[in-house]
Amino acid sequence: DLGWLEAALARDTEAQLRVQAEALVVAETKARLEAEDQRERLNAALRDFTTLRADAFRHACVANLLQLDGAKAMWALNHRKGDTDTPTAAELKEYLSRRKMVVCPAGGTYTIGSMKDAPTCSVQDHKLE
Repeated sequence: DLGWLEAALARDTEAQLRVQAEALVVAETKARLEAEDQRERLNAALRDFTTLRADAFRHACVANLLQLDGAKAMWALNHRKGDTDTPTAAELKEYLSRRKMVVCPAGGTYTIGSMKDAPTCSVQDHKLE
């Protein structure tokens, strides 16, 4: 009778299927952990990029505010203006590089202000210090 052989083969096949199933679970878990790790790295990179971009925009805006402040001083000197006088954007263009009004890279709006006040940007952390 070959019943004992069939039973042994059935047990071996079950054991092999269990081993294969466990291997699949391990492989799936490993793939999921690697994907989560890659997601975490990507999120960290995006946070870093966002911070760096905001810093670059702030530095460029402050440079623009310094240009505006210098243009105001030159305008006041050339036109004999005092502390209470306020130049227009059009009047300042000739004192700015490329004779163009500067623009905040973050989409803020500049307020030129009177000669006694420094120019400002509507973006909260874009300030002349």
